[in-house]
Amino acid sequence: MLELRDVLNAIRQAWSSRATWVWVGDIAQWLCAVGVAWYLWSRGVTVASCVAALLACAVCQAGAVAAVVWPGRAAGAGKLVDHHRGVTVAILCLVGIFGLFLAIPVVHKVLDEPDRPMAALFVAGNALLLTSFAGLCAVTALSSRGAKGSSEQLPDDPDWVDAADTAALDD
Repeated sequence: MLELRDVLNAIRQAWSSRATWVWVGDIAQWLCAVGVAWYLWSRGVTVASCVAALLACAVCQAGAVAAVVWPGRAAGAGKLVDHHRGVTVAILCLVGIFGLFLAIPVVHKVLDEPDRPMAALFVAGNALLLTSFAGLCAVTALSSRGAKGSSEQLPDDPDWVDAADTAALDD
């Protein structure tokens, strides 16, 4: 029989996993871009809204980057860097293929005045693209500096849980 303690330990391990926080940061970044497109759809694009979109997406991507390079035993691990690259590039490709290449022609043909929605999609897509690219560059640069020799000392845990980071939770 599954006990409550086992369930709570499984949840704690999942939420303390660096790989989970990479997913959380990247999905939050995508949600920020969708929110920006939704907000600007009816209001129009200004310079301030472009800056706000970039900042919102950058904060979320910084969370994903921090999950990879935050100090600890698994900081900058090769598997974790590859995981960040895979998740970030997958989200970018899906947004690029389904969000932009399919949505822009539909918006242009369906709406009478497509200028404002097109600008909203353009700003949101660029904010997502630019901050994702910055995150990929940051992870590559920071992980190569911070993981001298320690990248292969990970436990064989499939979620790459950093035991040093979760030791405080065991108290």
